[in-house]
Amino acid sequence: MVDESGVVGTVSLSRLQKALTEEATQQSLRGVLPAGEFPHVHMDHSLAMALDRMGSSQLDVLPVVNRANVHELEGIVTLQDVLRLYGVDPGETTAGSGEPTGLRHNTNPIPRNR
Repeated sequence: MVDESGVVGTVSLSRLQKALTEEATQQSLRGVLPAGEFPHVHMDHSLAMALDRMGSSQLDVLPVVNRANVHELEGIVTLQDVLRLYGVDPGETTAGSGEPTGLRHNTNPIPRNR
């Protein structure tokens, strides 16, 4: 979520659904935000760090923020982005079976800075 000061947090779908079941439909989005720091990554963080933070926060999207100012949004990273870069395609199926394989050969390896 973003306000006039920049990024202020992230709200999971499950948290929104919980607010709806508690009949908090008139509550503002800010009222649904968890208190404290919000999960995020920086441009120089690894894919593993993004995946770890997504897992621990139960989110499939994280804001990528500026290191000097965490309220300055530089982009977003999604679980789909990370899985695709690891060579995992959850939508792909085994030929003829219709069963998801979850894996695909990565023909474009991620370049590594040395």
